[in-house]
Amino acid sequence: MKRLRYIALGVMVALLAWGYVAFNHWQREMIFMPSRAVGHTPPNGSFSDQWIDAPAAGGVEGGKVHAWWLPAASPEAPALLYLHGNADTLSTNVAAIDRLRQAGFAVLAIDYRGFGASAALLPEERSAYADARAAWQRLEQLAPRAVKRLAYGHSLGGAIAVELAATTPRVDGVVVEGSFTSVVDVAKSTEFDWMPLSLVVSQRFASDEKVAALKTPKLFIHCARDEVIPLRFGDRLYEQAGEPKSRLVIPGGDHNDCPAAAAGEWRDTLRRFGGISA
Repeated sequence: MKRLRYIALGVMVALLAWGYVAFNHWQREMIFMPSRAVGHTPPNGSFSDQWIDAPAAGGVEGGKVHAWWLPAASPEAPALLYLHGNADTLSTNVAAIDRLRQAGFAVLAIDYRGFGASAALLPEERSAYADARAAWQRLEQLAPRAVKRLAYGHSLGGAIAVELAATTPRVDGVVVEGSFTSVVDVAKSTEFDWMPLSLVVSQRFASDEKVAALKTPKLFIHCARDEVIPLRFGDRLYEQAGEPKSRLVIPGGDHNDCPAAAAGEWRDTLRRFGGISA
């Protein structure tokens, strides 16, 4: 009988372990929705391809991160690392990336492992953070004379930018566009609100646990009509953030074209934040 109980216990543990692995895999697929779309690029002559070595992290093997480098006219111009959201790639963000260049910034934009031409694998929260840190080191090499270096994250990329600023003292400012407090908080507003989310969510991206103590200057941008990440999540994140902080709420636009809805105001606000004179 004891042997049977041990066998039953072993089977139960194995099933629970399998269930956790399967659920974690599903979460990663649903949260990242990695896309391999490639094709569109910035104007010829305005960029160069970069290949960055990213270390193993979160059970994800090390691999190459593909990036675009769009230098500014002046080597002293502020430089920023652009971190896109889920289901996107560099190619689907050409307009957003080039808009940053036209605003006067040198731009390094990356595809996380699992996206675009980067290493083909299923990303994980910690692997995305590792990709951003590796890319930040490359930005420092590419723009050693930049007057400021900023991290700019859109949607899920906003949470990655917050983590980068919280763990990298050399980040001079962080821009968070159309982002959220945490995956748990967003999930509570869905049909999954009945689940013990704080216990089962493995990909947390909990910016709300980091922004209060983050002393790095912060600029929060959100479109009032954003239906993917509603403004209320941006409100909460801004309220929880410590100083110094500033904010731009754009009346029109949606989740994926927020800056285009108020291009002049967005550009002027970002240039001031980056230390670019009018």
